[in-house]
Amino acid sequence: MFDIVKASQNLEDLELHFEYEGMAVFVQWFRAATFKNDHFIEWHNHSFFELHIIKEGMTGVRLDDGGFKACAGDFYINAPGVYHEQFTDEGSPALEYCLSFNIVPNRISNTEAAVLFHILKETPCKPFKDNHGMTALFDIALEEAYFKRAGFYNKIRNIASMILINTAQCISEMQTSDYEVPLKSSKGDFRFAQIEKFISDNITSAITVKQLSDYIHLSEKQLTRIVRKNAGICTKDLIIRYKIREATELIKNSSLALKEISGALGFSSEFYFSQYFKKFNGCSPSSLRK
Repeated sequence: MFDIVKASQNLEDLELHFEYEGMAVFVQWFRAATFKNDHFIEWHNHSFFELHIIKEGMTGVRLDDGGFKACAGDFYINAPGVYHEQFTDEGSPALEYCLSFNIVPNRISNTEAAVLFHILKETPCKPFKDNHGMTALFDIALEEAYFKRAGFYNKIRNIASMILINTAQCISEMQTSDYEVPLKSSKGDFRFAQIEKFISDNITSAITVKQLSDYIHLSEKQLTRIVRKNAGICTKDLIIRYKIREATELIKNSSLALKEISGALGFSSEFYFSQYFKKFNGCSPSSLRK
């Protein structure tokens, strides 16, 4: 267990900011607050957003057009410029989590960041149920701020980001995404990049086509189709091409004997190494070294 007052102070002392696709978010304060009987904050508004999560008890909010009471498990958000006052009833103390933040949007409209900003900005000040675990995330942030374990700062910053995303999702429960997100250029191209990376990372091993297909989770036929489309050769020749490129560099830049280079790159014999070298480079390894 930890001291929530100390944890809240540690959390509030942190300078936190992050970005969503060029949209900057600056945290004003990130804290827990205990409201005693007859707590009252008079009419005011903010130039920033203020997210309130009721951990225990109940708080009330008065607005120009009415008001509401929020109980444990509820949350509400005040957008910039919304006048309100906050209170607790006599005999009803409350524990509230608060995340205040300012958003500097970018000019790109059809992005996930822009959609999140729009949801938060246009949400009326009223209670919602915390169905997306923002309270639990806040609990973790307080614990991290108190114990300050290695990596706590970035973990807290990521938690703050997650709280805002979960808040927007909770508010727009039935809204599906209709915006552009970064995608891999094409499935085939991405897998070919994976193939090349695996070969490079394992260049000193005797890589087989089966081993490669198992890694990519494709049949050998599907693997060959991707390789041929992107490189114009079969999978086995692609593996050998990479090995010969590495051999060429070793011949030029090291004093290793050809037999050592052949063995280091997983060729079964120096003879086969020499044959493949001629096929891909047009000369023998010994000729290149000379």
